[in-house]
Amino acid sequence: MKGHALLLGAILVLGGLLGLFMVRDPGYLLLAYDGAVLETSLWFGLLLLVVAYVVVRLLLFVLGRLLRGRDLVTTWRARAAQRQTNRGLLLLEEGDWPQAKRLLVSAAGEVAAPTINYLNAARAAHQLGDFDERDELLSQAKQHDPRVAPAAGLAGADLRMAAGQWREALALLRELQALAPKHPKVWEGLWRCHEALEDWQALVELAPGVRKAGAFDAGALKAMERQAWRRRLAAADGLKAWDKRPKTLKDDADLALAAALGGQAAGDAAGAESLLREALGRCWRDDLVNLYGRVKSPAPDHQLATAEGWLEDRPDDGELLLAAGRLALMNADWPKAQRHFETSLRRKPNPESRAELGRLLIALGETRRGGELLTQAAGAFSGLPDLPMPQRSG
Repeated sequence: MKGHALLLGAILVLGGLLGLFMVRDPGYLLLAYDGAVLETSLWFGLLLLVVAYVVVRLLLFVLGRLLRGRDLVTTWRARAAQRQTNRGLLLLEEGDWPQAKRLLVSAAGEVAAPTINYLNAARAAHQLGDFDERDELLSQAKQHDPRVAPAAGLAGADLRMAAGQWREALALLRELQALAPKHPKVWEGLWRCHEALEDWQALVELAPGVRKAGAFDAGALKAMERQAWRRRLAAADGLKAWDKRPKTLKDDADLALAAALGGQAAGDAAGAESLLREALGRCWRDDLVNLYGRVKSPAPDHQLATAEGWLEDRPDDGELLLAAGRLALMNADWPKAQRHFETSLRRKPNPESRAELGRLLIALGETRRGGELLTQAAGAFSGLPDLPMPQRSG
């Protein structure tokens, strides 16, 4: 209160002094420019300057308010668009695809990140089965911000894969490889597409890049790569890829079995026999031994000699005795085949040994015992390989 009184007193004193000076000497102000002359008192000129200053400040104030009002309108519209976007995203989660798409698209022009709207609107269009509009919305997302091209491309690939459009997704992912060669999601998508298309050769070639990109957990990728190689080797030309398998799978017996089966089915019995012989030298397994006894190589005598060489170290191996008996049949050595089957049945009684011995005995004329063995094996064995049998005279 005291301060205000002092300020008011100072203003009155200064005003009085200013009025006194104006009365004593009004002063003289002359302005001349390009032939025009303005004459007035000094004090009036100062008053004009003050008035001009006030007018300019007033104009600036009004202009600022107008601009601020425009910003307020823009801000209001942006907030409304954001609310609309949020509503659209919620509806997308609730499964209201038509309404979600409408809200997201209509708000895209007013929000700070329209690509989010277009990407999610594309998902809604996909759910509605409108794939053309889906692709158009994804294209608009990339046009608004080229930096989101990888994200838009991945979204498009995911939607195509979800629709079973594997080849279209694969083409898109290959384009993305050029934009983002190290992106793990790109490599993951490539793997999924080739797996769905059962392109096992592409998968085994893809595996090193997928591992380098870290697209899958190391343990999961190892199992996936093993499965891809198993399917690749089981193909008709699987034996051609046998020597190209990675070091981590060199001693995998399942792959050896798959490759041998593929080679046998393709008619490459010699290749299948060689592969099985090599695999059994690294890993002894009954299923590999069983298949070795079924493979009809061009040199059955050498094949039998190999099996009998193994029998010297494994004389009680029932599976090997069964295989040796079958190889003896391929060499038309009926007594040796019977001997091996009999021994196999004593060492490891199983339906296959019973069935093989039973049909051989029937072919040799011992129908009663042979029939009993076949009856015992019936229902427990899926079938015997096509092997030579002795021919009964008369």
